Amino acid sequence: MISTFAIVFLGGFIGTFLRGMVMLYTTTWLSLWIVNVIGSFMIGLLQGYYRTRQDKKMSLFLLVGLLGSFTTFSAFCTQWLQLLERTPLMAAAYAVGMPLVCIALTSCGWLLATKGVLHKK
Repeated sequence: MISTFAIVFLGGFIGTFLRGMVMLYTTTWLSLWIVNVIGSFMIGLLQGYYRTRQDKKMSLFLLVGLLGSFTTFSAFCTQWLQLLERTPLMAAAYAVGMPLVCIALTSCGWLLATKGVLHKK
């Protein structure tokens, strides 16, 4: 019997390979759009499909492993859907807050590295 870890690992391996192929053969800013759009659609489709089914291993393989490594944005969308089902107000805060906080912290990290204590002249 294959372990849960191995299932997620195998899905992640395939998802990473697929993302690499998209990035390699689509050398414009569209490559990120392609993986995010495909990943987000597929995560919604499969999360809806597996919602009423008991195939936990296939769900982990596809949703966590394959799509989670293909695009991390799909994981964001998965959590948003789960919050939306339970607490719509929290889902709205999550949808707005996560991108804002991540963009702000990415900017802080970049500034720290290029202008701050990590910057070497």
